[in-house]
Amino acid sequence: MGLVLVYGVCFGQENNREKEAIETLNWINSKLTQYQYESIEANVIQTCVFIKVEKLATDYYLVGAREQKTSDPWAFKLEFKIPISKINSITFLEKKDNYWVEIKLKNNEKAIINYTEKKFNDDTDRIQFMLSKNIDSENLQPRIIKAFHHLFSLYGNIKVEKF
Repeated sequence: MGLVLVYGVCFGQENNREKEAIETLNWINSKLTQYQYESIEANVIQTCVFIKVEKLATDYYLVGAREQKTSDPWAFKLEFKIPISKINSITFLEKKDNYWVEIKLKNNEKAIINYTEKKFNDDTDRIQFMLSKNIDSENLQPRIIKAFHHLFSLYGNIKVEKF
């Protein structure tokens, strides 16, 4: 049986897609950062993580959660599902204190599913995640893109048009 090295972890070639996907998602998650901001009203922390890849009907979805923690009433936990085959671009947006990685869908299709425990929210055509500024000093942009490409190739060799 052949072996494949993915982000420092060795897997057998057969029946390893899910393990490789989880390992890749964990690596991407390790580069995401929590966003903390303070207002007059409260201290708020927002985190975002990818959890798994899930098949729904005929498509595979990146599944994750965004959680906003605060003692005030605007705390929430939002889960999302991004259809992999509909991803058009993944771009980095440089902000003052961090980067955002933004995933956009083809034809601005509102197919990213957002929901809470209580209800489905409006679907959207893009979603953003926070990254630390240290991605520059560690030259992580190409490695993050490579990780997403690897993840997409595990689920049908899907080509993302723009990075």
